[in-house]
Amino acid sequence: MKTKIDEAALFAMNVHQRHQLWINARKIDSEEAREVVRLIEDLGLPYSEDRSLKLDDPINQKMYQIINSKEGKAAAFEATANGRPALEGIDPLLLAALGVDYGKHNDTTINAGYLVAQMMRSQGYQLSGRKGKLPSSCVAKTAEIYVPNSKASSLKHG
Repeated sequence: MKTKIDEAALFAMNVHQRHQLWINARKIDSEEAREVVRLIEDLGLPYSEDRSLKLDDPINQKMYQIINSKEGKAAAFEATANGRPALEGIDPLLLAALGVDYGKHNDTTINAGYLVAQMMRSQGYQLSGRKGKLPSSCVAKTAEIYVPNSKASSLKHG
């Protein structure tokens, strides 16, 4: 006899238990399993591990997509043009998409910085050698500030 998972059961679980249930349910191709996944994601409770996530984790993959999206790049470039950390523009997008799964508890803020660095370098930017404090509305607290790559800049202007 199967026990149906309900909201009360999910609230009673710790983050590790919810995470394992979410992983197991995603592996099963049934309506009941898809319902469990939806319920876990819709409740807004944390369900990611509270340790550093593997690079192939769905949360990291979603972060990569957001950061490298047209909207993500535009937000990073706008922040950079204003002398601010690129992550400052992207942080609100990550929070909106990931909710409680974006934070220090699972190193996603660190991973976001790493993914932003990759994207910015691929777009012709380099580190300025400075970090900036992010606004209190951001989940990440500090991040690197980027400037246009001097080689790329001199090619555009020379």
